[in-house]
Amino acid sequence: MKPIKIVLRRVHCQTTTSGPGSDEPYVVVFAADMSTTPPGAQATLYGPWADVDSGDSFATIPILPLLSPDFVNSIPIFRRLCWGIGRQPAVISKPADVIILVGLMENDDGNPGAAESVVQTFLFASIVSSLGAQLPRAALVARLKEDMASALKLTATGFPSSDDPIGKIEELALTAADLDAAQAGVTTKKLEFTGDGGGNYTLVFALDKA
Repeated sequence: MKPIKIVLRRVHCQTTTSGPGSDEPYVVVFAADMSTTPPGAQATLYGPWADVDSGDSFATIPILPLLSPDFVNSIPIFRRLCWGIGRQPAVISKPADVIILVGLMENDDGNPGAAESVVQTFLFASIVSSLGAQLPRAALVARLKEDMASALKLTATGFPSSDDPIGKIEELALTAADLDAAQAGVTTKKLEFTGDGGGNYTLVFALDKA
């Protein structure tokens, strides 16, 4: 079984949020490997992208082999891996071994980089604290979604305008068929985000073997 790469490949804006001007969205992904003790965990930021209007579609930038990791990590519109510690491909033996949560934000005066860091810290601590409780997977996912929403709200504060979530935290839920398809070649999965105050986006993730 080959290690798996998972990346955010494309973002499509069907409708912008209701605020004035164009959108400036960014994506925070939290991925946990539940097959290890303690679980491995990694938060990854994509974006923000500026001047996004209704109907726009934009892709993350493929990473060329000659680019240094420090350079790639300094520019979060690169197609960085969001699965695997240290952004390295990792084996997924079964879907239950993986929890991947995705949040979509509209950037105003908040700090997307801080959001990535706080999500990493808060959600890893939440997973570790839940180990003794032996929560069923569905209950753990629900708890982590709440914690991620709280972490993003905490770090989204900016003056004079705070960043706002577009829709709810969503799980990129994998199936056995997804893993089989990734072993055979590139396969994609989509997540839809619709905000209470407007904004409708589709995020496309790609899975492939390393």
